[in-house]
Amino acid sequence: MVYLPTIASQTKLFLLSLGFGFALGMLYDLFRILRLLIGGKKRSLLVQDILYSLCCTGLSFFFFLTAAQGVLRGFGVAGEILGWLIYYFSFGSVALRVSGWLVRTLHGMFHVLLRCVLAPFGWLLRGYRALFSKLRRFGGKKSRKFKKNLHFYLKKTGVMVYNRCDKSAGSKKESQSLNENAQQLDPRFGEN
Repeated sequence: MVYLPTIASQTKLFLLSLGFGFALGMLYDLFRILRLLIGGKKRSLLVQDILYSLCCTGLSFFFFLTAAQGVLRGFGVAGEILGWLIYYFSFGSVALRVSGWLVRTLHGMFHVLLRCVLAPFGWLLRGYRALFSKLRRFGGKKSRKFKKNLHFYLKKTGVMVYNRCDKSAGSKKESQSLNENAQQLDPRFGEN
């Protein structure tokens, strides 16, 4: 037996598909809000468009399976497309403006919250900088001079670094006495 739908059931399916297309338009706005939140790179836009198309295809399949007993009707698809276009050009433009404002507001709130969370760390960092700058000033010229001349008193060998006084370290007498003291501590000192 061939099932021929009545005008009333066809009208009902058309109106249901208009509403379903309207709902698919709202789903598209959710994807647009997600784009605004994430930021639009070409790859992410492509992935989102493919994901939206797959969602629409799957949802349309289930819609026609339940509403039209699995029969795909041309006027049902036309109703879906018409419902999507009605939403896109009427409520969609308003939703785009509102979602843009909402995303900007959320970004601003996120930045304010981030500043509030990170502010104590900034205060600590400024305090440490002030403390270390005072310590550097306290050390003054002596610490800079010591740091500058530090490499003159060290002799490098293949394995270790040890102190050795040479002629540039001071007077000859001081250098000899320091070398003698070093030889008493380590008999291998000065064997080079």
